[in-house]
This record gives sequence, structure tokens and C-alpha cells, in this order.
Amino acid sequence: PVVLFLLSDRSDGITGQLLYNTNLFDPGSIERIAEDFNSLLRRVLVQPKTRLLALELPSEQQPTANGDPPAASSIRRFRETNSSEL
Repeated sequence: PVVLFLLSDRSDGITGQLLYNTNLFDPGSIERIAEDFNSLLRRVLVQPKTRLLALELPSEQQPTANGDPPAASSIRRFRETNSSEL
């Protein structure tokens, strides 16, 4: 897998690990992915009936540090491609 989230439901909360291919991602990109995932989980808990497509992520509003296009373009592309499942 390119990116793998491992989550465990424990009595004291949810814990997780993020495994990724270091040849494909730099640490800054993975940090943004992890922050977005954490933000998404928190928003789903607060708004459980809201479709995932309607929830905006922090990285959708920020350009990347190395001059790449904002993460929003790839996130939106993913959402459009997978919208029937979200």
C-alpha cells in the first residue's frame, strides 16, 4: 500500500498508526495527510449525518510549501472520482 491507516478502538479512545511509502511521500506531506484525517474524524463525530463530500479539510485552503498546487485540487479530484461512495 502507498498509505495505510491502522486504527484501534480502545477504552480510552481511538489510537492509530500511519504507514506510508517514504519513496513517494516527504514527511511534510504525510503530516498534512494525518492532520486532515484527524480533522475529518473529529468533524464526522460532531456532524455524523453530514456527507464526507461536504466536510472541508484544512489542507484544502493552503498551498504546499514546495510550490506544488494546493492539496485541494487532489482532494477534490478524489472526491469527484469517488463521490458515489462518499
